[in-house]
Amino acid sequence: MSTRAAEDSTDPTTPKRLRQTILSSALTPTVPTLPPSATVSAPIEDRKSKFIGYFLPCTTPRDLSRYKTLLDQLPTLKLADHKVLAWNVGSSTGFDDDGEKWAGSKVLDILRSSEDEGLICVARWYGGVMLGPVRFDHIVHVAADALATYHLEQRKGPVLAPATIMAPGGGQGEKDRLVRMLRGKDMSVESLRGMIAEKKKERGESVLMSPVKEKGYERMGTEVLKRLVTARDATIKSLRDILKELNQASMELEGSTKVE
Repeated sequence: MSTRAAEDSTDPTTPKRLRQTILSSALTPTVPTLPPSATVSAPIEDRKSKFIGYFLPCTTPRDLSRYKTLLDQLPTLKLADHKVLAWNVGSSTGFDDDGEKWAGSKVLDILRSSEDEGLICVARWYGGVMLGPVRFDHIVHVAADALATYHLEQRKGPVLAPATIMAPGGGQGEKDRLVRMLRGKDMSVESLRGMIAEKKKERGESVLMSPVKEKGYERMGTEVLKRLVTARDATIKSLRDILKELNQASMELEGSTKVE
């Protein structure tokens, strides 16, 4: 009698077909997946390029290393042309542009402004058309969206307003989407204000930063939230214009210094 047959005959409690199924499952490679705590932004598509943000909360260097490896193995990210990373875990803080120069530092600014610990990945699938500076807007937006989704999910149960005060005609799904969008835009606003403050400090100007107030978006109606989204877009545009002027002034000053 063969060894296999002998083993089969000595274990009558486990059917042969079941043992074969278990063996087959053990030999099948496990497909890498995101951890349950991870959050994913809504995608942004622009001229066939696509951007998606991922946030993986973690508090130890071991998890950080494991998640970086995981992102390289995820089937959904295999074909991404760029995977911009930024992390803030304990004393370890840094970024990886992955070919998108200056993108990593912008994502790290978003992560720092949120005061979260974890790893952000912004994946970009290149569509064949160069987008110019607007690609940084998309990168920052999906990074902030992934963080905002994390914040919303963390306090969704106790904080979301009851369905009885929903705006007429507005579903809770629409309201959740607007709240998430506003959280992301608020992070963009805080990040831009921080960068403007740094530029002003470099110029020797005094900077007064207002404390960030918690906004009760969950208690607002859908129409109010829509108006706030429009207002935030206007604020972000204004802050970007200010930052652009400060950057241009710094470049002109550096140029004149070199000439002298």
